[in-house]
Amino acid sequence: MNILIYGSPFDPIHDGHLAMLIAAKEALHIDKVILVVTKNPRWKNTTTNVFDRINMVKLATKPFPFIDISLFEVESAQVVNFTITTVKHFKTVYPHDRLYYLIGGDQVEQFHKWKDASHYASLIQVVAYPRNTTNQDHPNYKKFGIQPLFGQLYAISSTKIRQGQSLETPLPVMQYMIDHELYFIPKLKAFYQPQRFDHVVSTAQLAYAIAVSNQLSGAKAFLAGIF
Repeated sequence: MNILIYGSPFDPIHDGHLAMLIAAKEALHIDKVILVVTKNPRWKNTTTNVFDRINMVKLATKPFPFIDISLFEVESAQVVNFTITTVKHFKTVYPHDRLYYLIGGDQVEQFHKWKDASHYASLIQVVAYPRNTTNQDHPNYKKFGIQPLFGQLYAISSTKIRQGQSLETPLPVMQYMIDHELYFIPKLKAFYQPQRFDHVVSTAQLAYAIAVSNQLSGAKAFLAGIF
């Protein structure tokens, strides 16, 4: 079995994550995708409770039966989980399967800074999906045996979603953000009386439905409606 592992804070998960995983699945003939929700990533600051992030991942991946969610790092007693430890864990769980570890193309340029970077090639095949700033001639591809993937570039980012500049994430995740008052929602909600805010949300939901029924962007319509 071919298994693809991808770790991220998912703060929050978005359409770019899902599109990248589907593209990698097709390119590598993947049977199972395992998403590792990172608890305390070294190079990113998470703003959201890890259990909210997990719940949003569950909502976003529900339509995809080939995607599993791993809480290995979340349940670890370690303050910081190094990816090499996670990889060794999955090598133990799946000793006879072909394992791939997916990273963004931007991470290739700093892969030599990862803990025990030279050890990865003997444990797992690292694959890199392109980003807008990716340099596919970077020497780390050859040095660490990283396999480049080729696919559509996505400008979607979790940062833009947190700031209310984008809502390119599945509708159940949008609704979860509203229900649990995550990211920009409290600031937006402060402008309205409770009943008025409920009306704003229903307007956004209707805008989403109208857009999708006309083959337009539901995410953009929802964003327009809620603002």
